[in-house]
Amino acid sequence: MIKKYKSYFPLLVIILGGLFLILTFTYFGFKDDNVYRSTNQKVSKIQYVLVNEDKGAVFEGRKYELGADFVTLINQDSKNSWQTVSRNIANAGIENGQFDAEIIIPQDFSERILSLQSMAPEQATINYRVRKGQNEISNQAVQTQVNDILKNFNQRIVQMYFSSIVGNLSEAQRNVNKIVGAETDAKKYLMTNIQNPFKELSGGFNNLSNVSSILDEDNKGFLSEQQAFVSSVKTLMDSNNKSLEAGSTSTKEAQKSVNENINKTNEKLKVSLKQFEDQFNLQKTQLETQRQSDLSGYKAKYDGLNQSVFNQLGNFYTSETGEVNSAGVYKEFLLNAKLFQETQTARIDELKDEIKQLQSQVETLNDLRKQIAQTYYGSAEKNPDIASEEDIKQAIVKLMADSKENKVNLDNRYRQIIEESLSHIPADTLEKLLQKLIAENIITDSQSKKFQDELTIVRRYAKNFEKEIGKEGNFSYLEANSEHDSIISINSREVTISIDPTKDNRISLEADHTEQGSLGIRNLTDLLSVLKTELDQKLKSYGYISEWSEVSNHEFSISLKKNPTETEPKPGTEPKPGTEPKPGTEPKLETEPKPETEPKPGTEPKPETEPKPETESKPEAEPKPETGSKPETENDPNRPTSEEKDLPSLPSSFSLTFKADLDWTLDEEMKKNSFVSVDYSWIVNEQTQVNSSYAEYIDVNKSLISDLPELLKQFQMLDSTAQQIVTLFGNPENSISIDSYADMINKTENQEKTLEELANPNSVYRMYNNITDEQKRDAITDKIYEEFKNKGNQLYTDIEDQIKDLQETIGSTTDKNDDETKKTLYRTLNLMTEPQKFLNEADKLNNWFVKANQQINETYQSGKENEKIQEESVNSAENLHPAENDTISTSSETDSLVKEMEDLVQSSKNSSESIEKSAAKAHDISPKIQELKETTDNVQKNADTVLNNLNTSVTQIQKNTSKNEQYSEEFSKVLSNTKQGGADNYKVFNFLSDPLATKGSFEATRQTSIIPYYMTLVGAVLSVITGISLCRTIQRREITKDMVFITPTRAWLNVPNVMKVTGVSLIISLFFAGITTFSILRVFNISWFSYTFLNILGGTLLITGFSRQFKNITLYVCVSLLGLYLMLTPLLGMHTRPGSIVDLLYRFSPLQNIENGYTALSNGIHVGWESYLLLVIIIVVGIGTNFIAFPGVKKSEKAEQEQ
Repeated sequence: MIKKYKSYFPLLVIILGGLFLILTFTYFGFKDDNVYRSTNQKVSKIQYVLVNEDKGAVFEGRKYELGADFVTLINQDSKNSWQTVSRNIANAGIENGQFDAEIIIPQDFSERILSLQSMAPEQATINYRVRKGQNEISNQAVQTQVNDILKNFNQRIVQMYFSSIVGNLSEAQRNVNKIVGAETDAKKYLMTNIQNPFKELSGGFNNLSNVSSILDEDNKGFLSEQQAFVSSVKTLMDSNNKSLEAGSTSTKEAQKSVNENINKTNEKLKVSLKQFEDQFNLQKTQLETQRQSDLSGYKAKYDGLNQSVFNQLGNFYTSETGEVNSAGVYKEFLLNAKLFQETQTARIDELKDEIKQLQSQVETLNDLRKQIAQTYYGSAEKNPDIASEEDIKQAIVKLMADSKENKVNLDNRYRQIIEESLSHIPADTLEKLLQKLIAENIITDSQSKKFQDELTIVRRYAKNFEKEIGKEGNFSYLEANSEHDSIISINSREVTISIDPTKDNRISLEADHTEQGSLGIRNLTDLLSVLKTELDQKLKSYGYISEWSEVSNHEFSISLKKNPTETEPKPGTEPKPGTEPKPGTEPKLETEPKPETEPKPGTEPKPETEPKPETESKPEAEPKPETGSKPETENDPNRPTSEEKDLPSLPSSFSLTFKADLDWTLDEEMKKNSFVSVDYSWIVNEQTQVNSSYAEYIDVNKSLISDLPELLKQFQMLDSTAQQIVTLFGNPENSISIDSYADMINKTENQEKTLEELANPNSVYRMYNNITDEQKRDAITDKIYEEFKNKGNQLYTDIEDQIKDLQETIGSTTDKNDDETKKTLYRTLNLMTEPQKFLNEADKLNNWFVKANQQINETYQSGKENEKIQEESVNSAENLHPAENDTISTSSETDSLVKEMEDLVQSSKNSSESIEKSAAKAHDISPKIQELKETTDNVQKNADTVLNNLNTSVTQIQKNTSKNEQYSEEFSKVLSNTKQGGADNYKVFNFLSDPLATKGSFEATRQTSIIPYYMTLVGAVLSVITGISLCRTIQRREITKDMVFITPTRAWLNVPNVMKVTGVSLIISLFFAGITTFSILRVFNISWFSYTFLNILGGTLLITGFSRQFKNITLYVCVSLLGLYLMLTPLLGMHTRPGSIVDLLYRFSPLQNIENGYTALSNGIHVGWESYLLLVIIIVVGIGTNFIAFPGVKKSEKAEQEQ
């Protein structure tokens, strides 16, 4: 346990050490009372010089010289030395050190103080300057002295004329309160009727976002399944290649062996012929015996070659009784090809459906663009480029009156437009839709109330004017939603498990998570029967049989026992006629194939029906029974009897491969989900051997999505019609929003009244004939025109951008695969492999297999026994020798077979590479779809809201503008009264409270706190110590067996180091930022905390990254920067001459800039966003540097170096 966590001890030491340093520095720097600041320089009496350049001013008929009064005031100061001289003498005295501080009263001093007659009075400014060489204490003393004098002088000035204007301030305050009240009402109106609807409508389209998320997950699943399939096919084809290469090698070796044997036989034949010439009569009998022996040997080798070829082809494909029990590489490839055809066809259909949906959205956006152009430019054919000012103003007038013709009798026409809309509004159906949308939390209660109010207004209008509302609408959403079946069938899931034959085995199928439902094995009894037959066949040679029992629908058990009925092979059989053994030789089996086993043309040969020569069996090999024949044994007198024969021992495990049909049971909650998935495992003896998963998807919101365009159209028409009714009959002086108007007509006293009776005297219904279109256009202000035009241009441009993005995403049917920069849906569709491709390849493999079997069989059948050489006298005239055996025919056939197998290997490799490259080109487009859908929803939402509230906003803006103009006139009157001593001046109150201001200059940077200096110094030391310490914990990432196929890069090797460094840096940064925030400020301050946190984190990461790569250089740079900062710190009394190189280094010193940030924060000034952005960039650079830095040495190498 200690060794396991030993590598984390250095990190723990660094973290604890860093926390100890933080606590120590924080306590000594900010908490310990024994540490304080002192100065050896005593503050002597400061020499002040005063320059009075004031010319005086006249106020209410009397001349004032306030500069002289100021001189009189300072002469009363007995603590400091004051002199009054001219500007030249004062400047010279400051330069030569005669005076410590210079105070200048400007020429317009009295004029500014007495500037109440001005519309915008300004403060009078007193300038002062402190000579060079003063310390911080002197600067503070000067500032304090000047502030005290100005405070007394301010009080005298305010007392001089405050009594004459206090009455005017009271009246001005009341008028300004009126303005504030009116503006408050306007603000409440805008927040209630415009801002809140914008906030509430954001949840109305969440369903579309959910659909987009589902599509995104489906796309990810497709990519994952495609990658898994490609990997499986590639592995399968690689295995096929190895098998074929092994077969080719075996064929070549067999060919070589046959040729060598024939050559040896030819040599022996030559010797025999020579002996035959000398002793023909004596050796005739022996020569015949030799002939028979040679023929038997050749036949055995020939049959062995044939059997080896068929065994290799059997690995490629073995056909059992029925297609289900077939096996081999070709069988697996054919199944995967069929699965690929089904999956690829489904993915292509889904992609085409998605293209159709996006094209439908483009059409909807085109219609919306025309509607916006009609609303904002007066014509659907116009756009922001060609729409004139007159067109836009006419559109505003048209929107206010909602009339296409400038007729005096607009009321009838307006009602006609409303009544035309009524016939298309299915009120009862919309009410049912609202109830269902609320029940499913698709819309909020406030949105539902708005639509209910609109239905109330529309129905009230139809009832009062005896008009019909539209008939029932047809929405599939009102029908029952789609859902999954209670039981989902999972067919043909191939499983390979391993059982232990030495004990009872319990196999179960379990879902990994209970909330994903339950799984069962369909037709488990039948499956166990098939598996028992297969396992018993394997156990036969071991003298065992299996027992299977069904525990439940997802669990069964297997046990092995001795087979009591096991029979031993018979001791032997009689040899076949014609193969009578010669004396001194062992009997051989007749292995010549029978005519009935020859495959017919056009059919696949069955390898198991080919004759197999009997060979001496090895104990570990499994017996291969032959059809229609019993095992034969050699007539060996030394062979043990059946009673003495020992059965082979059982292996350590048996592997079972089978295909199971599963039933997946869902609960009621899962049935309603669009996407359901289950992770399950095959468990053998409480140990998981196989993990797998399955998922299904149905679009439960399909009906809502299909109805969404029509549903939005109906609600938009309902909203537009209700708004027209409210605009027609409502009061334009007050709010004419739908909710307030509905509340008014629903009151008890108004239930029996008609809309005509409730029409306001100031409504459009009553007052429209009193104003003309020309007057309406004249009433439109430039502000209203600009806002209306900008809003219309923005909406129109957004719609055009969305249409363009959708069209770029969809693309065209002519998009090519080689265009890497143009990623469209049609390009993805063209990239997808044809579903039939692998089935075609499987057909080619099948044709090759059939032809190869036919050719091999024909070659085998063509072999025949050499003719017997008749006895001839050596003394014949010809004296001919028998011809040597020819190996050309056999070599030609085997060369052809090897060539075909090599071509098949190369073709399989090319197909595997083509599959992998084709799958890699399928790009993930879900982020683009998600972004486009979200943006489209936002544009639709903004357009609907703006169109609904635009009439109300225009009327209210006109009203508020009129009131503001009136208040402006009243405020002008207040200023006029102020000039005459009236009672309406509130604007100058701030001036009266503080008529004087100071403007001073100091020769050195001023600091009033040592906290920024301590924070900078402690943070720098902490970052350097932590960074250098972390460098010693860096180790190279260990490569395990699971990572053998990963190409190690520096970034990959540095992943654990980056996580380690970042984690430690985060802990120390958070702790330091938190403890200093509460220790110094006493309360939590987000600016101080974030600035400290980012500084420490960025510095630590940057120092660690560079120290790992350039350790010594980084250390030198850190020490140099720290030394420069300590040397030039103003708090220690150091100053730099402006414009010098030292001053430039001081200004660009990183530590000095960090101290400036702390100084600003300690004085209540916020640090700019540029500083935070720079700190974030430093953090990113620090993390990136740690990724590319030297990854360190391995643990084993480090241990060797230490030894």
